[in-house]
Amino acid sequence: MTDDKWEKLVEQAKLDFDNVSYYTEEMLVEVRDGLLKDGTQDILEFTNDKGTFRVIRQNRLNFGPKIKFYKESYGDWEELDAQNAQIF
Repeated sequence: MTDDKWEKLVEQAKLDFDNVSYYTEEMLVEVRDGLLKDGTQDILEFTNDKGTFRVIRQNRLNFGPKIKFYKESYGDWEELDAQNAQIF
């Protein structure tokens, strides 16, 4: 997903859903000498009539962006199949 499409998704979520939260975290991998930054992940959380959802866009240094979908289930996050997520 391009930066432009991701930003449009975030802006649309802010208009359409409740309890919208958006933040970025560093992705770290453990190596022999400690931790190494492997990119960032943008996290979008929101609530709609189907539940509370989290969409994560991973921006790894050596790979293109990757999108993952999650639904809150009994206090934990369950990963959804991206093809059948039906969260919007």
